[in-house]
Amino acid sequence: MDLTPEHNVRPSSKNVMSHTKTSFTHCSNRSTPADVELVDVTKRFGSVVAVDCLNLTIPAGTYTCLLGPSGCGKTTTLRLLAGHERVTLLG
Repeated sequence: MDLTPEHNVRPSSKNVMSHTKTSFTHCSNRSTPADVELVDVTKRFGSVVAVDCLNLTIPAGTYTCLLGPSGCGKTTTLRLLAGHERVTLLG
């Protein structure tokens, strides 16, 4: 599956056992939860780099927290994941 340039988020093709009742589906009728993966995600606001080349995999069915100091990009990362922000295309 190709990454969409707007989000750089894709479900993983790994089959992961999970006890969760929620599932993430993307262009298919998937009956098992999928991993969420961010690949080389960067977000800039003008000259300020909020997220810089982030690579993150969240395994299906896991509880994940983003921890860090104020201004390190936690909220921006969550907004990117939710589709409220678009990644900065480098080039």
